[in-house]
Amino acid sequence: MCSMEISNIPLVGFCSKKEKALGFEIMKLEDLFLRQSNISPPINHPHRIQFHNILYITEGEGTHHVDFQPYVFTPGSLIFISRRQVHAFDSRPEIRGYLCMFTSEYLEKNLIHSDVVSLYRLYSYNLHEPVLQPEETAGEGIH
Repeated sequence: MCSMEISNIPLVGFCSKKEKALGFEIMKLEDLFLRQSNISPPINHPHRIQFHNILYITEGEGTHHVDFQPYVFTPGSLIFISRRQVHAFDSRPEIRGYLCMFTSEYLEKNLIHSDVVSLYRLYSYNLHEPVLQPEETAGEGIH
């Protein structure tokens, strides 16, 4: 992650070295948690992102903070974090899942207009809570 500070909340840009040209990256949460001692700002402190995130929780329960509000997650939860939102991870070792990060440019380049509009609706944080807990996936996960 690349960061700079604006108004006391660090700003984190999309900086994947291996996938930079694509503007898209998927990583295991446990891999992110293993690297957290080398990441600045700390992932469990509030930071504002300049890209979009989808977190998929496969194991563990906890709380993820989005715009300073706590949201409970369980296995099967999807957490949508929009560009410019502030969030902080609950980085306990028993939490497993995937983090999908992508830029707005990636969406505009790779999806047709109607798909982009549909995806952006998922990120309407004024209309919807960021955590989606589909009942059909509760307790099931990708392993």
